Amino acid sequence: MHTAAHESRHAEQHETIRDAKIGFWDRVFGNKKKKELEEHGVTREEVDSWEDNFNNYKSSSNGFEEYYNQPVEKDARKAGREFVNSLTPEKFDEYKRKAGVK
Repeated sequence: MHTAAHESRHAEQHETIRDAKIGFWDRVFGNKKKKELEEHGVTREEVDSWEDNFNNYKSSSNGFEEYYNQPVEKDARKAGREFVNSLTPEKFDEYKRKAGVK
């Protein structure tokens, strides 16, 4: 469950980066994408650090510590942990039922 939430968070990080990207016309009209940041519940600094991190991503072959301490990995581990810690037996049963697991 943690791994699924962790990987889902990576997908959300990529989506947030895309949604909050400031393009040419945004610069011209002064759009800082505040609405998009609020919708995702993140700061510009978080998004910028994720984008920088994905552009310079370090795999575990670079050394575990370097991989483990990247902003995108820290954030995804936190999301996975929060999901698992908030999961109730009832919610777990609901997920199983929706997945067709008895």
